[in-house]
Amino acid sequence: MEAMPGLNRTVRFSPEGLLFNPAHLPSLKLDTKGCALPKKGSEAKVAYVNETLHILNLLPSVIDSLAGTTDAHLKHFSRYAVAW
Repeated sequence: MEAMPGLNRTVRFSPEGLLFNPAHLPSLKLDTKGCALPKKGSEAKVAYVNETLHILNLLPSVIDSLAGTTDAHLKHFSRYAVAW
């Protein structure tokens, strides 16, 4: 796993597309503190994104507002980011 530099909360698992064992899907927890404020009524989600940060899929995510995190189970190695 590689934390990507920049203002966005994004990480990359390489090699792209490699599948995790379905019996042991890992959970990815991303920090949402310091992110741009969301639109009213929206919640932070973990998103599967491409290299230009275009959202390809929003993952079912668990939001912890007190801790300022969101997490989701991953099925494959790819790039992921916080999305509102």
